[in-house]
Amino acid sequence: MLVVVGARVGVCGCGSGKRAAGDVVFVIESNPANLEPRFATDGVSRRIDRLIFNAVVVRDTKMELHGDLAESWETPDALTYVRFHDGLET
Repeated sequence: MLVVVGARVGVCGCGSGKRAAGDVVFVIESNPANLEPRFATDGVSRRIDRLIFNAVVVRDTKMELHGDLAESWETPDALTYVRFHDGLET
């Protein structure tokens, strides 16, 4: 299976088109439904969104939260989920 995947990636990556420095090329099985993270309902959209956008927090392999964009956070009570920099709570 690894040989098939490796050959497929190698062949797909050998296009004759010119690429500029900084271009990112990768193979996907289908087109994403959209690139808006709030509305990503298919797997391809979600995978691409994770490559493009940062999250506030991310989970590690032990499912523990770590900051991605957030430097720190606190849970003042059981009903407060988010407190924004301007003091608004949700």
